[in-house]
Amino acid sequence: MSLDSIFGEIESFDPSKQKVQSFEGLPKGDYNAVFAKVSYQIPNPGQSYNPSNHFDFQILDGDYTGRHENMQLSFEEMTPSGKPVPDFVLTRNGRTLVKLFYILGVPFKLEAKDLLDGNKIVDALTPAIGKKLIVHLDVRENKKNPDYPYRNYDFDPYMKQTSPINDITADISDDDLPFDV
Repeated sequence: MSLDSIFGEIESFDPSKQKVQSFEGLPKGDYNAVFAKVSYQIPNPGQSYNPSNHFDFQILDGDYTGRHENMQLSFEEMTPSGKPVPDFVLTRNGRTLVKLFYILGVPFKLEAKDLLDGNKIVDALTPAIGKKLIVHLDVRENKKNPDYPYRNYDFDPYMKQTSPINDITADISDDDLPFDV
């Protein structure tokens, strides 16, 4: 994109009505991806979010080749405002983590208390960086905060695509050819 094109977009930007960030995450779908990064973030004083692990998946093919999808999981039982995190959220986060370990071929040896120390999750999954997998992404509306839709994940093993032509075997004799051999 040229600077002229970018400037054209800037000229049509209305700062009184539009947000600076116009990033849209990946749409709902199934993606061949590589497990690119795992990290643990602890909020700075004054920030209002729980410590969480971040998992980065880079898309390998299709319309979104090279894009990244970032999943966050937290196992804190209370929100920063002091409300309890619903049990179904903690259960879903736990199941998602166990499935990710399984698909990446990493034995799940963590105990419940280890989930609150995200660095233990980082240490366990760091050797799996670079492994391929299929990321199933489900996106649905968040009625309370429409700018941040709910993003749910599931995973399957990566299966290298083979061409059906490579799988064809046929018995062809010299007599079947349209020319003399």
